[in-house]
Amino acid sequence: MKLAATDHAHSSAQVSGRDLRRGREGHGSLPAHRAGFETRAGKRMWMCHGDSVPPHTPSYVIARNWVGCGLGTTNNQYFGGCSGNTTAGALCCPTGAPAASGCASGANSQTFGEIAGCAGKVTWGAAGTLCAPGYTVCSAAQWAAVTDGGAATAPTHNYWTSDADLRYSGSEESCSVSTSTGTSCNYGTTVPMRVCGAGTDPDPDGNRCIAAGCGLEVSSKHTVFGGCADDGRATPDGGSDDAYTRAGTVCCCNP
Repeated sequence: MKLAATDHAHSSAQVSGRDLRRGREGHGSLPAHRAGFETRAGKRMWMCHGDSVPPHTPSYVIARNWVGCGLGTTNNQYFGGCSGNTTAGALCCPTGAPAASGCASGANSQTFGEIAGCAGKVTWGAAGTLCAPGYTVCSAAQWAAVTDGGAATAPTHNYWTSDADLRYSGSEESCSVSTSTGTSCNYGTTVPMRVCGAGTDPDPDGNRCIAAGCGLEVSSKHTVFGGCADDGRATPDGGSDDAYTRAGTVCCCNP
């Protein structure tokens, strides 16, 4: 489960430990739930921004704004706080597991680690409507990061990613997709390459891809992408065919 905070490099956030204490005096102290020195009433340790404390800073100065602390370790895990600091933001987690309810329908069609596969038959512009609140359409890079080495569960539906111009390169036997190189599929409308779980066959919702078996940036890795033909045609005859311009969505929990 991921923790979320607004711009953690420049902000502080409360955590749920009721008595998070600082450890030894000096730089890089270690807070723990029930070990170390008690802080003043109402002034718990919490997550702090990335400011550092210079070596040999007097302890009475450090005590006013402890930073660079770890949870049970001297490694910097961005904990800090203590005297003189009583306000912060908060680290928030979704109430359910990230891939337990990522679809607007209330039930995932498939799950791929922390990614929810939400089946449907929508245009790319409506892809986000299939995601539950707190979730957004995953990028191709996010999909690849979670499914590196192959998804534990093979996709059986076709799914949009968030990339508006995911392009085609190569040939039918060896193709790849990229956000920066290749032939754009967007001829008059946004129909980028996507996850084609059913290959070139219709998926359970009737969605289809002309090309399939393409990798992300290289032809030999994450070979579940597909979509338009090598000349950019989104449909076999270049006309309007909903089967080739619709898909479901892969949804990621907001970071």
